[in-house]
Parts: sequence; C-alpha cells; structure tokens
Amino acid sequence: MKPVKIMAVEKTWIGKYNLAIIHAPFEEFNSDYLQKFSINLAIANSVFQCIEDVEPSIKKLASIARFSYFSFPIKNDYLRMENELGFVDKYAFSRTKEFYIKSLNKYFTRVSFNVLESKLVREHSYSGLCKKFI
Repeated sequence: MKPVKIMAVEKTWIGKYNLAIIHAPFEEFNSDYLQKFSINLAIANSVFQCIEDVEPSIKKLASIARFSYFSFPIKNDYLRMENELGFVDKYAFSRTKEFYIKSLNKYFTRVSFNVLESKLVREHSYSGLCKKFI
C-alpha cells in the first residue's frame, strides 16, 4: 500500500516517494487544511514529550486525524534510562502517565493500547466515497 499523504517522514523514505516535507515544529504547523480534509491515521511515536505546552498540540492532533497511534516515554521511563543507561534527554519534558491520560481523554477515545480515535473528527472526508462500495 503506497502512502497517499505523509506529514512527517522517516529519512529512509525520502527518494522512494514523492514527498512534501514540512519544516515546522508540530506546535507551529498550520493545520487549517487538514482540519477541513482530515487524515485517517497520524503516528505520534515518541514526539509529544519534546513539546513544552502539550495540551494545544494534542487538541490539534485530534482535529486533523481520525485515528492516532500515540506513544510517549513517561517519567518512570526517563528515570530508568538515566539509572540503567546513563541517558538524559535534555529536550524532553518528563511527565507522568496520568498527565497524558488526562490530556488525551479530553480529545480522544482509546481504541486499543496505543490507538486513539478523535472526538473532534467524526467523519472522514472520504467516508462518503467508501459507503458507495459497501
């Protein structure tokens, strides 16, 4: 399955696909277009711990993607990394699991372990087209 729309990209994908790379932090990214034409799935794998004011970015994510794969290291993970590996992520904000759950529950419903469904994007812009084939 070839990706149709990619907002962020693994470096190894560049050159394999015709991609538009947006050079902006997520919190500064203008999401107006995607709020009108949402995407099906956003992947936020170990990203949000680097954003200081995370709540507006969680809301933005919920406004542009119907589903999100969301993972993040929590305070206990950082303590273990520091104690066992001597690694300190100087760019990360150490937050508790409860903090993330409280913030995410405002805008998402948990579908499975790391998969969330937006409470803001109810109908995908292409869903009408899909119904024709069912």
